[in-house]
Amino acid sequence: MSELKIIKSENKELYKALHGENKKLMRDIKFYLHQFYIKNTDYHLIVNNILKDFHVRLNEDKNIWDTIGDPQVYCDSYLNGYEKKDLSI
Repeated sequence: MSELKIIKSENKELYKALHGENKKLMRDIKFYLHQFYIKNTDYHLIVNNILKDFHVRLNEDKNIWDTIGDPQVYCDSYLNGYEKKDLSI
């Protein structure tokens, strides 16, 4: 199995393990990531890193919303070097 397929599979399992507000937050983060020019492989790696970080926080009994602060600033820390798409008409 290719590395990308492994990462996608892991992302799927990590995402399924999220519940409630955390799942909604991850959905919002994915939407935000799609506003940038990111190669497919890089996108899945970034999502994987974020999901793993979420699970570390949850395993430490931390509230994700309280620990990441502003979700946009949190995401931007993973997006160094990626250009935002011009979504204007």
